[in-house]
Amino acid sequence: MTTATSPTPIPLQHPAEETAPADSERAQDEQAERAKNYSFTLPPSLMARTRSAQWHTNSQPDGHQTVSAMVRTLIRAEVERLEKEYNRGRPWPPVEGRLPSGPGPEGAVRGAQIRARNRQRKEQQQPGTGDGA
Repeated sequence: MTTATSPTPIPLQHPAEETAPADSERAQDEQAERAKNYSFTLPPSLMARTRSAQWHTNSQPDGHQTVSAMVRTLIRAEVERLEKEYNRGRPWPPVEGRLPSGPGPEGAVRGAQIRARNRQRKEQQQPGTGDGA
């Protein structure tokens, strides 16, 4: 059995003379990269809305030709926002190791509640055990 290792935090360094690359430069670098498939979980309703939004707006000036192009644009915008807000507009160093997977805190609580409810139902369905009769 293997366990996921936590990412190794790398201290931030911000030399005063260093400037962050322009967003357009980053976008050009990304376009030169070969795309790779990733797996994410999304609620089906969000995916349906995403597909519909892309399909019904793809001929608009700010529309996207594919869902992948739309997702790239949206993720890039959020990453750039986070970099600007929390890292002076600079990309963070790569994360070494695997990121934790599985449910977040809310999902873990919900899962524990469901498991407890299922145990309770199972106990109620079984005839009395351990009563000595």
